[in-house]
Amino acid sequence: MEQNSLEQFLDTGWMNGADLFYKGKIYHTECFGNSKKCTAFVYCWHAEKTTNGEYENVFTSEEKQKYSKIFECNKTNEDDARIALLQAPIFNGKTFWEVEDEIEWLEPA
Repeated sequence: MEQNSLEQFLDTGWMNGADLFYKGKIYHTECFGNSKKCTAFVYCWHAEKTTNGEYENVFTSEEKQKYSKIFECNKTNEDDARIALLQAPIFNGKTFWEVEDEIEWLEPA
């Protein structure tokens, strides 16, 4: 991920329904919370890159036309949820920081 995109993703994107592309999969991140609880989710499914910045969903038979929830955490605040998400081994057993230079952030059109 390019430095400006990385900074923007870490500042705002990760909790606003971000789509990350890594090794043939989309990782969709979301975060919801209030003053007492913050919950972060990551859903994952297969996709193919069709053109620059465009992707097509490719559900495997195991995914059965749905998104698989691969991560969920409940924390008392947004910062703790962000740390948990970035440290979780959700990218083929690796953390965000281990693969961040290979991730593409798909910004909304």
